[in-house]
Amino acid sequence: MSILSPFLTQLEGAGRAFAYGSGGRELADSNERARVTMPTKDKTFRVVFHSRGKIYELYAHHVTQADLWGFVEVGELIFGERTAVLVDPGEERLKSEFSGVKYTYVPLHTIIRIDEVEKVGTNKITSTGDKGGNVTPFPTPMYPPAK
Repeated sequence: MSILSPFLTQLEGAGRAFAYGSGGRELADSNERARVTMPTKDKTFRVVFHSRGKIYELYAHHVTQADLWGFVEVGELIFGERTAVLVDPGEERLKSEFSGVKYTYVPLHTIIRIDEVEKVGTNKITSTGDKGGNVTPFPTPMYPPAK
């Protein structure tokens, strides 16, 4: 059951499903899952998560629950305009890392916070300050096993 279920209404007919929710509309074939999509370019989100000992801060127009359990779908990443005068090497590194990526799926347990913002900031990668070297934390289950 999706967190969007209370806001989703599906009408089926003629082999197509029509889904609508708060703002976005999309048609889907009957063999695909009908999805509620957020209006693009109207909202801007800052997604902060940790990966491989670093804190990533990305700006995107599309953030939603993914079809993969335990993941958040982040799409339509926003990168600053490249000018001849000023080039941010950190943002350029992120831009090259995410080049060709339509959507990225971030594990739920790595997300620090998701904010809806009015202005787009600078995408960046920050070191966590851990001097663990090549030590990787053992992955733990999101929910503890039932007793």
